[in-house]
Amino acid sequence: MKQIFIGFSILFLALLFNACGGGGTTTSSTSGENIEIQTRKSLIDPSQKKFYLEFSMKNNYTDGIMAELSNLSLDLNACSISESSLNLLDNTIQFSEPSESHNLAFTADFTRPCLPTGYTIKANTLLTYDGTSKKSLYNSKFQPITIDGNLTIEDTKSIFEYDVKLESVDDEPKIELDSKKRYKLSLFNSSSNKNVEANRVHTMKIRSSDPSQVKLIDPDNYSQDQGQAHSELTFNNQNEVVFYIQTYNNSGIANFDVTISYTNNRGEVYDIERRTSVVILSGEPTAFSINDTGVEYNSETKWFKQTFLISASDKYNNVVNIPSKINVSAMAGFRDKNGQGDRILYGKFGSVGGELIADKENHTASFKATKSIFNNINPERDFLLLFGDATTSEALGKWDIDQYTSLEDTLNLSSAYYGENHDDLGFAIGHNYINEICSSESKEWELQIDSTDGTYQLDDEGKASVTLKFPAYMLGKKIALSVNFSGKKKRAGEVHFQTLYNFGGVNLPESIDIEQNATVTTPFHRAHTFSITNGNDNFWVKNAKVVCRIKTENIEGYDTFDKLISNNREITNSSQCGGYGELAFFDINLKLKDEEKTGSMTFESCQTSSFIDEF
Repeated sequence: MKQIFIGFSILFLALLFNACGGGGTTTSSTSGENIEIQTRKSLIDPSQKKFYLEFSMKNNYTDGIMAELSNLSLDLNACSISESSLNLLDNTIQFSEPSESHNLAFTADFTRPCLPTGYTIKANTLLTYDGTSKKSLYNSKFQPITIDGNLTIEDTKSIFEYDVKLESVDDEPKIELDSKKRYKLSLFNSSSNKNVEANRVHTMKIRSSDPSQVKLIDPDNYSQDQGQAHSELTFNNQNEVVFYIQTYNNSGIANFDVTISYTNNRGEVYDIERRTSVVILSGEPTAFSINDTGVEYNSETKWFKQTFLISASDKYNNVVNIPSKINVSAMAGFRDKNGQGDRILYGKFGSVGGELIADKENHTASFKATKSIFNNINPERDFLLLFGDATTSEALGKWDIDQYTSLEDTLNLSSAYYGENHDDLGFAIGHNYINEICSSESKEWELQIDSTDGTYQLDDEGKASVTLKFPAYMLGKKIALSVNFSGKKKRAGEVHFQTLYNFGGVNLPESIDIEQNATVTTPFHRAHTFSITNGNDNFWVKNAKVVCRIKTENIEGYDTFDKLISNNREITNSSQCGGYGELAFFDINLKLKDEEKTGSMTFESCQTSSFIDEF
């Protein structure tokens, strides 16, 4: 058989050396024929549609240089390839030692008959020396080949029809955290689906690609290592080997690199390299994050839709990948504790604290406030939200209130609870609707979610998308979105506060231009009410603040904004509905700083804002 030896240079690598004395650096470079290719065998079947090529790649770099070729591929000049494979894990070769060599096998199916006369190699290269790396693209020169013979049926079976499988000994292929489970590794004929005889399997090596995530235990080696977990196991003259996979606290896909040396039906020794994997299940959700992903307007319903992405993690901060359902609730209005607009909404800046008290005998809970503020609630429509830090996750989220609650500082909660006591909790009591106070029709607007029962299924990345639907009246209102997971005994939750807004902001007031000497005796005055326009639809901003980015020229006292512009105040009861009513407005009074010059005020952008700031 004709053998062709080919040398090619991957790329120029800059090697940095620290200079002696003075702290300077010296740069030198090396290049040359540093990867040597030896073409060993090339076969093609009689139809000239199936091709096989064996070659080796040898590292000729000096000691200390690590070379990696990734996304390695072969191009067979004019032959159109429908499917191809290399016996490489992720089509990547790594060289860490001088003269290190890898034997490679390339197979290809052609879309039409073709007789290749040569090939080129393409790859991404990464050269590393003493912590310094260099990346580049590589394209080899055309490498001529001579076909050594016909690819027979036996060749096809030997080359194409062997594969590796890793399977659980029981019926469930996945494995839980902090556990060990038996798996079986086999070399099999993919055509007959039968395992290869053990006497034809010389060595089987399996290595964990991330030993911090998963390791391997050989039960037949207990007398020597007492069941110690290893990053790699080797088995000689065996097939269908059984061992344990040991997991720790990292879930997700656990990858294993498998190398098997075997003899095919023709007595030829081959190596097969594969990457296989198992799924490590996460724990149940114990923490959530809730993030606003955008708002849009529906011109048909005249309502807005604001979308949130909920992400769940377990106690080890793994993404949740087990089937889990969550419950989502939205609070639009906060209960008035005394009929004077004082909300039951207390956080770290609030004057009232709260404590969740567990009844471990009856698996229930109650919530006790530091003041008597629960005399005006309606358990049939109101619910409780608890919020705090991650250490109190089991207490957070929505709680239904027992209708038989009678104490003014304590609420009995109707949900089952198996957790602990938690204090220093923020809390809110309210409902999913809000009243338009100055409406002659006594309108009650509901904050809707896009699930009829509030239940959502987390995907395999622990995420769920939730959409709130709300009318224009709710723009600028602060709402609360809560999420809860309830397992058989474990509970977890989170609360997210959000001010509802329009993506395009608020219609801008007209710019103000003031002539010189115009404010000598009387300040310039203008009143402006705010609206929002989406397409052909226009809405007034009601019972919300508007904040604007403003640019001024020659305006006196702009650093004391409140003296220049006064805005609407929150309406809390119908007795305050005179004047502009609930409309958001600016009352603008301006005076020139230098009366000999003109002045101006320009509104660059405006957006709705809530009257609820710190709580």
